[in-house]
Amino acid sequence: MNDMRNIMVGYELNNTEAQISYFDYKNMEPITLSTVVGTKKYQIPTVICKKTGEDIWYYGREAIYFSQQKEGVLVQDLFTLCYEGKEVEIEGVKYSGVKLLSIFISLSFTLLKNLGTVDQIKGITFTSKEVETPYIHAIQGAMELLNFDRKRYFIQDHKESFYYFIMNQKKELWSHEVYYFEFEKDKIKTYNLRINRKYLPMIVSVEELEDLGLGKDPSHHDEIFYQYLQKLFYKKVVTSIFLIGEDFHQSWAPKSTEFMCKGRKVFLGQNLYSKGACYGVREKLEEKILRDFFYNGENMLHVNVGIDMTVRGITSYYSLIEAGVNWYEAYHRCEFILDDTEEVILQFDTVDKKSSQCIIHLDGLPKRPNKATRVALSVMFLDSNTCKITVEDLGLGMLYLATNKKWEQVVTI
Repeated sequence: MNDMRNIMVGYELNNTEAQISYFDYKNMEPITLSTVVGTKKYQIPTVICKKTGEDIWYYGREAIYFSQQKEGVLVQDLFTLCYEGKEVEIEGVKYSGVKLLSIFISLSFTLLKNLGTVDQIKGITFTSKEVETPYIHAIQGAMELLNFDRKRYFIQDHKESFYYFIMNQKKELWSHEVYYFEFEKDKIKTYNLRINRKYLPMIVSVEELEDLGLGKDPSHHDEIFYQYLQKLFYKKVVTSIFLIGEDFHQSWAPKSTEFMCKGRKVFLGQNLYSKGACYGVREKLEEKILRDFFYNGENMLHVNVGIDMTVRGITSYYSLIEAGVNWYEAYHRCEFILDDTEEVILQFDTVDKKSSQCIIHLDGLPKRPNKATRVALSVMFLDSNTCKITVEDLGLGMLYLATNKKWEQVVTI
């Protein structure tokens, strides 16, 4: 049995389906959990159902089954309910979208029951195609209801999950350019991973290219994809290709498949994102295998935030937030005593070596002796370029009572 305290969970979750992987230390790679033992049925429908007349809930395929048997009412589109702030009434009780989402997540954790108890999970990364503010708030609200500390879970989009997945593979797979294709009925979404080795840490980016329309006639799909690949790979060294989505089959794409396989590694799979999320949470909480790389994502911070502090007579730089984390995960709170000053100065240093300062003047701070004022400093980001800083007066014990006066400043970087 694995020790759950060392297990990392990658959780792909969206409005229609979910998938869960965990990091297995015996094989040193993520394993995706099947909903049916002995099969590769990884996808879990994002739906729940309450059994009529009883406080029993079902999720996924079980929920669909019991609703079909008229033993309960199926609730779906959980994220839509969260975004729209709607409630669902079941047997006279109203449930918010966030509450229903938390029930689904809690029920899905039963897939991990052979590994240990839920409260022993060390870390989880949620991943979805798009990570917008409403999605973030829905996940945060659900995890708060489940009493998960914010330091135990993360949120990242599919592109970042792909970055963690590919960079944890053998180097020859990413020594040059990498492409992955998502197949959606009559169109293909294309993504290109590149590494800029001119900097240290090396900058890695995943670019989404223009969609390829395949048209309505399936007999033309192979030729359209083949011509597209020829132009895309012209004069490029492509080391690996990943094909994602149930709509890709070699049966309709023999010519394209043969072309892709010439001198390149080609992989077909449905669980890349949950595995990438699993590698991501392990990187953030444990190994730091990718310390020589900086992922240049859309939600990624490009700035280090810190403050100069004097400890035991020695002034040194104290890091508050480091570049390379998603803006919605960037948060730091600390407390310190003011020494002969009525202002707090924060230092901003971007990854391209640009520096600036933010000075917060504590106007109206009560007059007290030196070193008799303790303050709380909170730093968070409202988006990847906007930082919110809050300073709060905490006084100093019973001698100098706190006024709880606050100073806030929003800085555009």
